[in-house]
Amino acid sequence: MSCLFFCSPDEREQLLKHGGDATMHLESAYDLREKLNVDIGRAKTIRSGICKSLFDVNSDVSSSFAMLNAHKQKPWLISTGVMALDEGLKSGWQLGAISEVAGPEGSGRTTLCLKAVVQAVLPVGFSGSAAGAVVIDTEFSFSAETLRTQIASRIGFYNKELIDECLQRVTILQLSNSSELESTLAEIDSMLIEQKAVVFVIDCLATLARRSFDPANVPERQAFLARVSSRVKTVCEALQVAALVTNIQTKEGDASTVALGELWAHCVNTRIVLSSHDSDHVFRIMKSPRVPLYKGRLPTDAIHNGMESEEGVSNSQILGFYD
Repeated sequence: MSCLFFCSPDEREQLLKHGGDATMHLESAYDLREKLNVDIGRAKTIRSGICKSLFDVNSDVSSSFAMLNAHKQKPWLISTGVMALDEGLKSGWQLGAISEVAGPEGSGRTTLCLKAVVQAVLPVGFSGSAAGAVVIDTEFSFSAETLRTQIASRIGFYNKELIDECLQRVTILQLSNSSELESTLAEIDSMLIEQKAVVFVIDCLATLARRSFDPANVPERQAFLARVSSRVKTVCEALQVAALVTNIQTKEGDASTVALGELWAHCVNTRIVLSSHDSDHVFRIMKSPRVPLYKGRLPTDAIHNGMESEEGVSNSQILGFYD
C-alpha cells in the first residue's frame, strides 16, 4: 500500500510536491513533519503506515534493525526465465536497477519481458516468485490472453484458477504519448507497492519517444528521457524492483545503432542487445555492473513460442541475496 493512502488530500498535495512516496519510508518522522506541514504525531502515523505496508514492521526505533534486515533479506536477482540468459547475466535481472533490452523488430524484446512477468507472478511451486508485475505497454502488444498463453506454456498445462490468480498480480497500462507516461510514473510507486511487484516493464520507450517528439527536437526529447530515467531509477532502487525497458536497434549500412542516444545509455545499468539471423537468435551483454561483455544464443522456441525445451528451462526462482 502507498503512503498516499495514509494521507489527507492536502497532505497528498504536499507529498507529491516532494516527488511522491517512493522513498518516504526512508524519511524520519521529523522530516515528514516539515515536508507535509503536520504535527509530529501525525507524521509518525503516516510513516508507521508506509513502513508496515512495505516491510511488515513498525517504524519506531526498536524496529530499525528489523527494517534493515527485511531490506537485506530481499532477493536481488530474479531469473529471466531463459537459462542461457541467466547464465550470461550470472543468474538474472537485477532488482533495484534498470535493464535495457534492445533489438530490431522480431528479435524477441517483448517476449523476454513477457517471460520476466511470468517469472514474477508464478507461484513458488512452479519456480516463480509469487509476486507482482506492472507493465507499461506503448506498442499495444501485451494482453491478458497473451500472458494466459505464456503462463499455461510455462506450467505445462491449462489450469484456469491458477492462471487467473497469476493474472491478478499483473497491471498492464497502455499509453500513447510522453505526457501519459510522465503522469503514470508520478504515481507508479503506489501501483508497484499494491501489486507487491518485483518486475516493472516499459515496452517500448523508444516507440513512445519517437511518437511524441519531432526528430528535430532533440533537446526536448533528451529532457524527457532524463526525467523518465531519473524517476524509474528512484522508484526501482527504493522499492527494489527490476525495471526492464525495451529499446529499438536500427541499422544504417553496416552499422547498428541503439536508439535514444548517449544520455539514456548512461542511465541504464545493464544493456542486452538482441539480433536474429535466419533461425539463430543471439543476445549480447553490452553493459553490466556484474559481468564482462558476453555473447550467447537464445533457444528459438523461447522467442517464437514463449517456452523452451526441457534442456533450456531455468528452474531457478530468485537467485542471490545481499550479503
